[in-house]
Amino acid sequence: MIKNGIVITTNDATTITIWWVAGGDGRQVGLYDMEGNLLVKSEEESVKNSTYISTFTVEAGTYVIGNVDNTNYHFKVEVVVGAPAEVPAE
Repeated sequence: MIKNGIVITTNDATTITIWWVAGGDGRQVGLYDMEGNLLVKSEEESVKNSTYISTFTVEAGTYVIGNVDNTNYHFKVEVVVGAPAEVPAE
């Protein structure tokens, strides 16, 4: 089961940007397929209660944004369909 999952369906190449706070040290946010397989995860080595911005670019399909281990706090998700979005400054 994916905790705090957000489902996104797109018909074109899409950039997904997630603003999140680590619920504990060493946590990551991930992008899953609908079968629950982890496709990609953030590369940050997070520190509890710190904020992070993770950006993933995907092809058309349905994806679930979720946590890799335990829980984090997602407070903003931006989805840009078509041309890749600029990666926001931290």
